[in-house]
Amino acid sequence: MKFAVTVLLVITLSLAKAEQANRSERCTNACPKHLDPVCAVSGDESAATESGAVGEGVVYRYFHNDCLRRYASCSTGTVWRITSLSLCLKHVDPLVREQCLRPCPFIYEPICASNGKTKEIFGNSCILEVENCLSVDAWTLIDDSDCGL
Repeated sequence: MKFAVTVLLVITLSLAKAEQANRSERCTNACPKHLDPVCAVSGDESAATESGAVGEGVVYRYFHNDCLRRYASCSTGTVWRITSLSLCLKHVDPLVREQCLRPCPFIYEPICASNGKTKEIFGNSCILEVENCLSVDAWTLIDDSDCGL
């Protein structure tokens, strides 16, 4: 019985890895090099409380353009829905926001970074620095080819 459960577990894990690989192959990150920011949300936005607190499992994320949002949804399987741009900053502690936010040039010089769980394309190094300041996960530069650049 243990052997059958182990075999079933190995097959299930193999199928999950194959599905993730297939998903990544179907997704293209051939996005235009323009800055047209969007804020997106994953999870149930209606779960936020009336006081404005974020509901359990609700995450807001900034994308440099909608193509990058669609790529992130496709490659990770997380559904990112566009929402108000102000919500991406609304849910960041005001003190942190004040310390982190600074103007970045509107120059698209894409770089690839990883937080150890996922890979992401950032518009330029300034935007990566701001993201590192605002986020819990530390993003480190990796080879551009890892992101298809």
